[in-house]
Amino acid sequence: MPSKRACDCCRVRKIKCNGERPCKACARISLQCTYLKVPQKTGPKRPKNTTLNNIKALQGQLDPQWQGGLGSVASRADVATTPFPGELSLVPTTPAFEYSYQRVPLSSLRPYLELFREKLQPIWLLVTIHDLDRWIAADTVDQETYVLLTALSAATITRLQLGDGRDGGRMAARQMALECQRARHSFNYLGLANEYSIAVSFFLHIYFANADRGGATGPMYLREAISFAHMMNLHVESTYAAYPEPVADHLRTVYFLLLVTERGHCLHHVHLRIPLMLDPTIPLPDAQRVSTPLVGPGFVGLLALFLFLDREICYHLRRDPRLSIPRDALLTIHRRLQAHPLPSRLVTKVQQVDIVVTLFWMQILFWQIALADQLSLSLTLPIEVTQRLLTVRDSYGFDPHTFELHGTTMERKLTLIGDALADVIICSPFAHNSTQQVCHWKELLRGLARIVFDMREFDSDLRLKFRHKLSLALGATQMTKRLSFTQELNSDTPSSSTDHEDPDPDAVDEDFELGGLVGPTTTTF
Repeated sequence: MPSKRACDCCRVRKIKCNGERPCKACARISLQCTYLKVPQKTGPKRPKNTTLNNIKALQGQLDPQWQGGLGSVASRADVATTPFPGELSLVPTTPAFEYSYQRVPLSSLRPYLELFREKLQPIWLLVTIHDLDRWIAADTVDQETYVLLTALSAATITRLQLGDGRDGGRMAARQMALECQRARHSFNYLGLANEYSIAVSFFLHIYFANADRGGATGPMYLREAISFAHMMNLHVESTYAAYPEPVADHLRTVYFLLLVTERGHCLHHVHLRIPLMLDPTIPLPDAQRVSTPLVGPGFVGLLALFLFLDREICYHLRRDPRLSIPRDALLTIHRRLQAHPLPSRLVTKVQQVDIVVTLFWMQILFWQIALADQLSLSLTLPIEVTQRLLTVRDSYGFDPHTFELHGTTMERKLTLIGDALADVIICSPFAHNSTQQVCHWKELLRGLARIVFDMREFDSDLRLKFRHKLSLALGATQMTKRLSFTQELNSDTPSSSTDHEDPDPDAVDEDFELGGLVGPTTTTF
């Protein structure tokens, strides 16, 4: 039976909707037709709190014995408190509520939970496999769990780019995020510091970091998650003595996941100059006791990389736009990164990719900073790093899907490595000669570019800039947007008009932004 209200797509487009599922307007242009927006309740609105207080004051003056009224019954959500730690599974602290609006059915959330369990749980360890299985099998959930599941679904849709078409996926993710925010404000969530609070804020950070790149909403939600962790005193070791060992291990993992996320965000967004809030003030989690098998060693290995960045390093990164860092600290980090081992083959492929690319990305990042400070490091380091990355990719058997599971952060890391190698080729005095050495460098750059362009596109502006840098380094003055980039990279026939000529900036598409050709000045965070 057709719905009496317009679907979400027609409501946004402000066109007539026939109420079918899917409606004709959505089916015609292949949009995902949903009815997630909750209709506003008709009738008189509830009086404001000031009005209620005035009424109560007047009634008290007229009858001193009167103590009733709407304001006399406290909301159960307002008095909910964090439970004493006990069970391993997450136990919601908010009681059951009766709500007049219509929730997103669990049947609509369940596919996203299953995808998260299969693909993303080893990356985001805030929820355990045990809890995911329990929620997938449940017929109903309480309000706090519902808020968490909608946030998790929004992050999953955005990271995996799900939906019928790119716009359809964005709309579905946006509706989930809006529903999460609306449902979250139905109780006093700011007064509840627990695992749920941290997880919801974290997943909203993931969603907005992908949907609103460069905006302030994503960082704000990350700060909110960190604040909840501080309210739980997760930065104090004595806190964990009150919890059973499995729960304490999981909370320790959550704390360090926030630490890794914050430091990664600091490196990617130096221009925001946000101070670090988390320090490794507690012992690292035991790799053998992380809640998911085979994930623990990989997570601890990734954590070891980010612990190279102490508060002093991040302070200098934020303070000086030219990324001035004490030379001794730079040399120490460079030596540690060079000596850092590759991940064990026993951990999951998803974590292996994350550790490998993060390691090589950090080597290039601090190499660029060292060049800006005129430290004497090898100018061919990007060549060596790219060679190692391609070798490890083949040795470990990484496929494109394994790379793209890490979303836009993986895209940024790989393009930064590619930019550095392209700068070396461009600045080389032999860049436009067909020497065997330069041909080898260009083939390495093509191999890295294939990894990037075999992934789904997460940041179109970043891809355009990378295409332009490749066109300068590989000898092409213009790259046709409609041509398959993989075919172009695989072409063995170089452009005859550019083999021995400098690229003409005027021939490059106007959408590209020309930057400096020296590595440190082209770094984009």
